[in-house]
Amino acid sequence: MAGARPPPEAAARPRAAPPAGHTAAAPPPRAGLADAAPSVRATAVGALVRLGALTDEDLLAALADPDPTVRRRAAEEAGRIGATAAGARLLDLVGDDDTGVAEAAAGALGELDPPPPGAVAALG
Repeated sequence: MAGARPPPEAAARPRAAPPAGHTAAAPPPRAGLADAAPSVRATAVGALVRLGALTDEDLLAALADPDPTVRRRAAEEAGRIGATAAGARLLDLVGDDDTGVAEAAAGALGELDPPPPGAVAALG
């Protein structure tokens, strides 16, 4: 039915995601990585970084997310934490169709030490 409001729990998920990683009462952020809402998945990536709990597997999955909001956030966080394990995927994302994702990936590559093979050429 057009104009139907989402169930209350669907509206609560995006509001519950930001405190994750800041308060003990917040829902576990890892569950947010599988949420249907891209904003919740992107926020979960940041929450896991704040907790020091983002795994390479989590990060690589977020960098491959179908939504550019999630890919962009994952690329930003990859650079922030110096996630060298994500280097090859970040190189791929420099050519992403979404310019925000491509820019975030390029910025992240500049933060990796050592940079992945081919990074200088890709950014040159």
